[in-house]
Amino acid sequence: MSEIKSYRGAYNPEEERYYKISRSKIESYVSCKRCFYLDRRLKVAQPPGFPFNLNSAVDQLLKNEFDEHRENETTHPYIKQLGLNAVPFKHKMMDPWRQNFKGVEYAVDNLKFLIHGAVDDVWIDKDKDELIVVDYKSTSKNDDITLDAEWQGGYKRQMEIYQYLLRNNGFKVSNTGYFVYCNGIKTGNFNEELKFKMYLIDYTGDDSWIDGTLSEIYNLLNQDKIPSHSNNCDHCQYQQKFNQLDNSEFKSKKKVAKANFDIKKNTKSWPKSINYRKKNLVCYNCNSDAFELYKLKYKEEHKDWQFICLKCQNDLNYRYEKNMLGIRVKKRKKYDIKKSKYYKVGSPFILNNSRWGRNLDTNEIIYDKSYKSPSQRKSYKKL
Repeated sequence: MSEIKSYRGAYNPEEERYYKISRSKIESYVSCKRCFYLDRRLKVAQPPGFPFNLNSAVDQLLKNEFDEHRENETTHPYIKQLGLNAVPFKHKMMDPWRQNFKGVEYAVDNLKFLIHGAVDDVWIDKDKDELIVVDYKSTSKNDDITLDAEWQGGYKRQMEIYQYLLRNNGFKVSNTGYFVYCNGIKTGNFNEELKFKMYLIDYTGDDSWIDGTLSEIYNLLNQDKIPSHSNNCDHCQYQQKFNQLDNSEFKSKKKVAKANFDIKKNTKSWPKSINYRKKNLVCYNCNSDAFELYKLKYKEEHKDWQFICLKCQNDLNYRYEKNMLGIRVKKRKKYDIKKSKYYKVGSPFILNNSRWGRNLDTNEIIYDKSYKSPSQRKSYKKL
């Protein structure tokens, strides 16, 4: 198999080399054709899940334990418990067979596929001279361990693919495989020790479906049409619901009226009681003063208008910020601060009841040292 030139990743219909398909990718096709096509043909893979490190540790410990009996050609107590005259299979390819991205390989010449899958263990029945596929599983739940759940159909197909690969490598393989299932015990104290209850579950596999499935995968990868969404795929259902969201619903609830550069042509979109100038708009959160970075939002609960900075999405309370934004209300009294060196007479940035202002020449936020309280405004000239 090492002499066969192969490649992985995105499938290319014009490629002469064999395309590597793992056991898990075949399971991905069975679960959802659309997600498989997006992954293998368009390189749009599903978000990766978190690694099951504890499960991997249990697998490795079981392999270490069975390898001792493999080296000594002795029967493991679990095998004796099943009443089998078998030992762990000793073969020069055993280590490569258990390596990810390598595993047991089989080349399908008519499809130019190189199928591979990493087995957990293989035993050999001395009476029948047959190989027995063994898969390690670990979990922790209160109920007894069975293979009756619908989602455990993937475990059964996994076993059948391993049997299929070994058969096509010239080995005589038993239809019956075994799951060494470790169920973590939750009772008692930890004491730096995790205890398990062991289950040895036999399963009779049938790999007759695999050849037809590989032909279907070949036909799918060689088409240019993306399959439709699957009703049984959580990822497809999420994608459909996300695409159905209409952003206009959120905008209509906020009732946003976007500011326009040409004020005269769009005066209806602004409150009639507000006068504003382009240079006087400023966000006190990100200091953005560009006119296009602002829009008005009408809040029905307050019956009032508010400014929103489109750069940082900061809400500027109109009631509080109206003076700092350089906005004046027609109905309110306006004063001319003659003594202030920071403002021009008649400027819309003249502040009422505020200690803060803005230098119209430098555009900087400044402190109005000439501020006087309303009772001290004898020098103010009413317009």
